[in-house]
Amino acid sequence: MTIDAASQRSPVAPHIYDGYQVHRAALAYGLTVLALPRQVLLAGRKSAVPAAISFTHGVPEASTMSAVTYAQDRRLRRALLERVGLPVPRGATFTWRSIDRAAQWVAREPGYPVVVKETVGENPAKTILDVSSDDELMAAFQVLRRRRPEDRSPGRNRDLAGYAANRLGFQIDDDGNEVAPPRTRFLIERQLRGVYVRIFACGDETPVSVVMDPRTGEPVRDVSAQLDASFSTVALRAVRGVPGLAAATVDIILEDPTSPADTQEHHIVELAERPRAASYATADESLGDRIGDTLVRFQAGQANLVLPPQRKAITTDIRVEGLRDAAAVAAGFTTAASGYDVDGAVAVTDDLEGIVAGTCHGTPAAIAALNESLMNGDLLGDRSSCIESRVEA
Repeated sequence: MTIDAASQRSPVAPHIYDGYQVHRAALAYGLTVLALPRQVLLAGRKSAVPAAISFTHGVPEASTMSAVTYAQDRRLRRALLERVGLPVPRGATFTWRSIDRAAQWVAREPGYPVVVKETVGENPAKTILDVSSDDELMAAFQVLRRRRPEDRSPGRNRDLAGYAANRLGFQIDDDGNEVAPPRTRFLIERQLRGVYVRIFACGDETPVSVVMDPRTGEPVRDVSAQLDASFSTVALRAVRGVPGLAAATVDIILEDPTSPADTQEHHIVELAERPRAASYATADESLGDRIGDTLVRFQAGQANLVLPPQRKAITTDIRVEGLRDAAAVAAGFTTAASGYDVDGAVAVTDDLEGIVAGTCHGTPAAIAALNESLMNGDLLGDRSSCIESRVEA
């Protein structure tokens, strides 16, 4: 069977963009890479196994699982940030059973409007803005209580990180909906006004930053060159305030990005252990590349791996495993690769195991996008279990 691949090219989807960026950067540095399901990437100078460096959803291995857990628990994360002297909005957590007490607290403390967030889960948090009355507060809790079967498995919900799916319990309400148990907590925070700035911070490199529209979640403009250096320090302090965290995207609401932090009110409203590079690249594609390069350089430094200069074009020996129909992929691969501006060809080496092997030539970005699309099941109607790319000298 031959698959017409000409119309099957997919752009790099946001949910795989972090993994794509470290994949691209590793290839550009001439490393051998092994891409695995759920955005796992292993890389090394001569071989990817054992790996010299590794990432999951773009998160470097230097970030520990404990740190990821802390980052995804907003109640704990707020406490950690406060302990290192960083400002967070006035907030508290309440369960569905204590919603009356929550309304009383809002009236007594921050006042409306407030934002309501999931207390545990993916970052940035699922959030409801402009909650302005007790009725709207109850409605926000009801929305955030809803559970979907696909939210309990990264394999069914592509937006979930494969390393930290929160398998929270659920029960069935009177209307037959799956909802969180009554003991599940939700975070209420004072809704702040100001400029919403997102900063990627990792190691000692100059952070990348964009102004965001908090209502759409889309970047408005790149402010990396204009952001006062003191906010870079704030972002790095936030990363280091979460024990074991090596890199993060930090969201801060402030008054003026160009003025020092100590001259204005500012609060950290989100912190994501994942780079969320797609949100920066929407403002300027080069920002995504900067983030990918920074992550690979940082993790290589942690591993004492010396990186050569980046290459603009590479040739790779490619091996794709675990295909359902290796012959179909081999037949359609050259056409599919050309859609990514890659010159490539593969042949079946083991039909039973679903393995094809061959070569690809193109930019690191193009080859990484091709590989990630095939891993993600977006290309040629098949999904591989792993792809190894070995950059030729």
